[in-house]
Amino acid sequence: MNCPIQNNNSEILLDYCSRGLSLESTKLIEAHIESCPECKAVTASQKAVWDALDLWEAEPVSADFDRRLYERIERRAGLWARLSGFVSGIHLRPVFTLGAACATVILAMLLSVRSMNFSNQSEPVIRIETSEIEQAERALDDMDMLNKLGVVAMSSDSKQKGKTL
Repeated sequence: MNCPIQNNNSEILLDYCSRGLSLESTKLIEAHIESCPECKAVTASQKAVWDALDLWEAEPVSADFDRRLYERIERRAGLWARLSGFVSGIHLRPVFTLGAACATVILAMLLSVRSMNFSNQSEPVIRIETSEIEQAERALDDMDMLNKLGVVAMSSDSKQKGKTL
């Protein structure tokens, strides 16, 4: 048998001392205890505790025990009744509802501000003004016009060269 202490299963030794094991398990544990000094020491000390508990006798309860107990219960209940009466006079449901609504709004605002800050940092914004777009369109138109003039000029130059040849 494996040692219950080394396997972190010392509860089985407590079950043995309290006589909670089956006959077969009890025989196995007794055989192990004879060969293992650690388990022998644990069971001996546990048996000493059980024997001391068997010898111990509780003091008798006083005659006015019940009366004193009920007085203490009433004193505590009286304090609770006073506190609950004070709290019940104040209607807390609307206060809690309003507080929860305010907390939700504040949380939503904080999350939206936080998400706006993160989105601005992660994606650079490129702004193109309309005047830049118009300027680019004019430049393209001018280039088209120059290309057409260049083609016309080249064709008129080639015609003139052909006449001279």
